[in-house]
This record gives sequence, C-alpha cells and structure tokens, in this order.
Amino acid sequence: MNVYIKTKSTTFLVLLVLCFVCWPATRTGFSQERTLTAEQLEALQKDGELEVAVARPAKLPDLTKGESAGERNSTFEWFLGPTGIEGYMVGGLTGDQIEVTSVLSGSPGQGKFQWGDVILGVNGKKFKHNENMGLIIGNAIIEAEKEENGGILKLTVWRDKNFFARNGKKDIYNKDIDELIDKSNAEETLYDWKPEEAQKQEIRSSNFKEFPIESEVLEVTLTLEVMPAYSDTSPYDCPKAERIRENAWKVLEEQMRAGKVAANRYGTIIALALVASGKPEHRELVREWVRSPKAKGWHPSVEGSIDMMKGRGYISWFMSYDALDCALYYDATGDEFVLPAIREYAIKTAMGQDAGGSWGHTFAWPVFNGGKLHGMNPGYGALNAAGNRCFFLIALAKKLGIEHPEIDDALARSTKYFG
Repeated sequence: MNVYIKTKSTTFLVLLVLCFVCWPATRTGFSQERTLTAEQLEALQKDGELEVAVARPAKLPDLTKGESAGERNSTFEWFLGPTGIEGYMVGGLTGDQIEVTSVLSGSPGQGKFQWGDVILGVNGKKFKHNENMGLIIGNAIIEAEKEENGGILKLTVWRDKNFFARNGKKDIYNKDIDELIDKSNAEETLYDWKPEEAQKQEIRSSNFKEFPIESEVLEVTLTLEVMPAYSDTSPYDCPKAERIRENAWKVLEEQMRAGKVAANRYGTIIALALVASGKPEHRELVREWVRSPKAKGWHPSVEGSIDMMKGRGYISWFMSYDALDCALYYDATGDEFVLPAIREYAIKTAMGQDAGGSWGHTFAWPVFNGGKLHGMNPGYGALNAAGNRCFFLIALAKKLGIEHPEIDDALARSTKYFG
C-alpha cells in the first residue's frame, strides 16, 4: 500500500509513519457478502475469475484444514489499509492465506469480518504462495478507490462456523468437579505430564472433536472511500496524498482532544505529526499537551532523570527518539519551554559517546570504563539504528544554539571517524 506525505517540516518521516498507522481508521463505508456454493466456485474457476492455486509447500500451514499457524511472528501481522482489517499473513507476505485477527471500529470491515476468518484472495483471484500478498492487496485497494470503480473491493473469505465455539472459553459452571477428576483418574491422564507442544496439540485435537470444522466460502464486498488518483508528482501536488493527510490529522486531533495521547514514544510521534500539519489549532493543542504531565519527559526540570553512575541500559534508544523528538518540536515551533530538557539530553548524549564517535545500546559511561568518559561501548559495540539518531540530536542541538564543549567534542569525533 502506498501512503505519501507532503510537509516542509523536519517531521516528514514521523508523519509518514503516523498516516500509515491511522489511515485504516479514517475510512467509512459499507459491506456486503454472499455465500459461494461449490458450483459457483467451480464456475468462477472455469471462467478464470478464481484461479486454482498451485501445489502448496507441505511446510505452509493450511488454516482451512484446521492446521495451526504455529508460533506467531509479529512482523507478519498487518493492517490491510482502509479495509480496517488486521490480519496475520501465514508464511509471511509470500504466503497465500491471511487470518483475520481484528477489525477496526467504524471501518468498512466492521460487522462483516470476524476473528478467525481466512482471506484467500481478492477480486476473484486466489493468492498464490511466492507472490506478495501485501502488494496484491495494496494495488487492489488503489484500483478500488478510483472514482470509476466506486470503492468496490471484493475479498474471498473462508469461514469456520465453529471457530468461536472451539477457541472461546468454555463454561464450567454447573459441572461436577469431583466427577471430572474421577474421569481423569480413570483415563490415567491427570498426571500424564507431556511437553508443552504435545499438550497444545492434544487440546486442539480434543476441541476439534467437540467442535468439528463447519466451513463456508464467502465473497465479501467492501465499499471503500472513493479517492482522487495519485498524481505523477505524488506526494507533492497530489490531491490523494492531501486527502490521506487530512484524514490522518482528523484522527490524531480527536485523540489529542480526548486526552488519549500518552507520555510515551507513540505520543511524541502523534504530537510531531500534528505540528507538521502547520495548522495553528493543531500546534496549540500540542503546546497544551507539552505542558501537561503526559509530556513530563520534555519538561524543564529533568535534572537527575538520567543517572550517569548507574549506567542505565538502552538509554541510546530514549535519546535517539524521545529526546530527538523534543528537539524537532522546538525546531518547528520555537517553544522555549522545552529548551532546558533538550540541553540536558544533548550534553549527556555527547558525554555518553564512545572513543570511536558512536553509541551502543547504552552509553559508554565511566562505570564501564574505569571511571573515564568516552571509553568503549558496553555489550557488542556500536549500534547504528540508535547511534545515528543520537548524532542527529547533538547536531540539531548545536544548530539550535546549545553550546557545550562536550557537544563540540562529540561532533568532532563523529566527523573524524565517519566523515
């Protein structure tokens, strides 16, 4: 799925991420569904509207046969854009089944999809393993959103009518517990300890015996919001990109006004996304949020929040995101309320740099280096993901007028070793 952002603010990438996160919640629409009989499926296959999948790899789980997806990999769980559906891609992007795990309230998928549904294809064509399901769905969404297509997106869905009965909690009220224990003793299973995986398989098998699969295949039609087409210059001078931004800002504004923006990394990203809109009402909302307890990490009195002597772990990640976000906010707004916090963060980040001009998971504190600053990074050394952003923090602090010998020395070391 393509999501583009246009802004002159230094928070370009932040807004890009937020629009992607919030986009599904900004759509409205309705859904229709119809059950496909075996004859209809066969007809679709003959007409070429529903392609027959090639042989699947044996190691790829088949959810339509009751097989388990196995240990979950969080990177395989995706929101399917404006449908509002969150799904687990069994086998990853190149698999051929998507298990529905949740549906956003107010989205086109609400009331039409449920936990345990398995999406098999889009617009009459089944997914094939080794193709990219994300790309296929993304392109289908782009086509559906065109005015001539009326927002229509069709998904082929396999549903097990007994899924909830099998996977939900069972009511044990009015059960004779002594009778259950006697039954277990008689079957010699009460103390039959087994490996965890074997226990899970036994429970699954028992549940399937009690609630066997009763499946149906549905064609679910979603109506997405009709959008302008992408321009050749997108995300610049692009009506569609502008619509996506406006939709996302509405969601974030509602969250901020409702007091739902917490004092964490996600909250600072939302704050920056609103600042990036350039709208006075958004910046005033953020200005009020900054002064609330929810943004205490940006408050002037942060002395002692970073204890050098204890060698706090993973501090580079705090500095490279939360503290850098604070500096980006000041750069965009000039709100001097946060300047003392930025000064402390920048100076201590410079002091935590190692002798080679980099940062690790944590800082090269004296406690790790015989009482001296700028020794070696503890652990396995330099970490570019956080270290690059630590450098951006001190560089931006210097640009903002914060002066300190440690900042100058740190910039010089990074320049010497990394250019």
